[in-house]
Amino acid sequence: MTGKQLFEKLTVRDFSGSEQDLYAQLLMTIFSHIGDDIFDLLEDAESQNKKLDINDHLDEITTTDVYLVQ
Repeated sequence: MTGKQLFEKLTVRDFSGSEQDLYAQLLMTIFSHIGDDIFDLLEDAESQNKKLDINDHLDEITTTDVYLVQ
């Protein structure tokens, strides 16, 4: 699956506050800062069976601020 396809799949929100919903919100936030660069990061995360995350105390997000977590 391409990074764009992963993004489209993972950013479907149901506004329930569930783990999946919060992850979708996080991905949309990251996308709003770094745009299409998120697609490669999502592919890397998928290949390692991980998720993306960021430091909560950032005003501006760059690709170097995004990291992989279990």
